[in-house]
Amino acid sequence: MAFGAIGRRRKRIERSKLSRAHVAEASGVSGTQAREWLPAGAIRAAGVKPATLTLNGAGFLVLSFADGQEQYGQSNLIIPDDIDRAIACYICVGWSSPTTSQDCDWEIEYLITAEDDDTDQAGTTAQDYAESSATADGLVVSSIATIAGGTISADDICIHTQVMRDGDDGSDNLGDVAELHGMALLYTRK
Repeated sequence: MAFGAIGRRRKRIERSKLSRAHVAEASGVSGTQAREWLPAGAIRAAGVKPATLTLNGAGFLVLSFADGQEQYGQSNLIIPDDIDRAIACYICVGWSSPTTSQDCDWEIEYLITAEDDDTDQAGTTAQDYAESSATADGLVVSSIATIAGGTISADDICIHTQVMRDGDDGSDNLGDVAELHGMALLYTRK
């Protein structure tokens, strides 16, 4: 599914309009890993079958993906200035479920763009099954998409993402809601 089919078409992305979310950092040293974290409130319920933005039992904002359905959310991850573009990076989901030790089918479609790039095109799709925590409502951070080193050019500024829980896939045996707490770009500093 093309991004343009489910989201607004943007002809120009200005760096100043892309806000950075909370950043959890290992350190500022070259060659170390860092994580750009985008909280659930910055991920928009989208598409024909949107997930639901709600509060979980503890009162934290989550994007809730129902069992037995395909549901979607969309976001934009700013490409950090200190990313080492020659080394692979990863798009991760931070999620939980009341059900323990079962598989959840996550899919991420992403499109990497520079200023003036066409955003009305299909992105790259990655899919993975992630096991829920052994603790009820325990947070799991699962790497779903790998962006190969050298894929992000020096001019690229944004990774447009669409996250989907494929709850009606036979391999998704979670049998319960999956609550997305946020998404992260895990990368290596240059």
